[in-house]
Amino acid sequence: MIIPYGYLKDISGEIRIDEEKAKTVRLIYNLYLEGLSLNRIAAYLFNEKFVSPSGKSRWTVQTIDNLISNEKYIYMITPELYAKAQLEKQKRTNKSADNKRKTVRYNSNDVLSGLLVCGECGKNYRRITRKDGKIVWRCADRVENGKQAVCQNNHFILECQAKRIICDYFEIDQFDASTVKDSVERIEISANEIVIIPKSEQCFGIAL
Repeated sequence: MIIPYGYLKDISGEIRIDEEKAKTVRLIYNLYLEGLSLNRIAAYLFNEKFVSPSGKSRWTVQTIDNLISNEKYIYMITPELYAKAQLEKQKRTNKSADNKRKTVRYNSNDVLSGLLVCGECGKNYRRITRKDGKIVWRCADRVENGKQAVCQNNHFILECQAKRIICDYFEIDQFDASTVKDSVERIEISANEIVIIPKSEQCFGIAL
């Protein structure tokens, strides 16, 4: 039997609450009911160094979503809090289904050109169409100067990958340039991580 996060088996074989981890469970529910998205909760847990159930430093959105939906946490957090979380989840699901996005006011390529920057040297990332037709973004210093570039960040990111990460951050199904333009300050890309820095709240980083 798999023991859910926040519970443990004592020496007698009984399943009981792990009080330390239970504090994290309650925190997640409270953050969710305060209005934070699953992505922002994941970012908060990472920034505050809460170790995930798998022992990693980063929590996945799916792990948090499963935790919020799991009935086994009813008595760990109180039935009332659990019920409120399920109502909030239904509310968000309905809102996502009913609200249709407005027509995009900005070209998505123009938006990324102004926002994607090198996490090493701070220069903009430049859009490149490769011979195979795939579109990638690379540090402008590396593009212009090659091996003579001052910046050592030779990492590129596929445009489709960048858009997917942004969609995950905003919890939307399709890339919306207007949302990105209005909400994101910049997106820093380095060899191992892409960090979305919004115009408000904490930054959100994803390992690549």
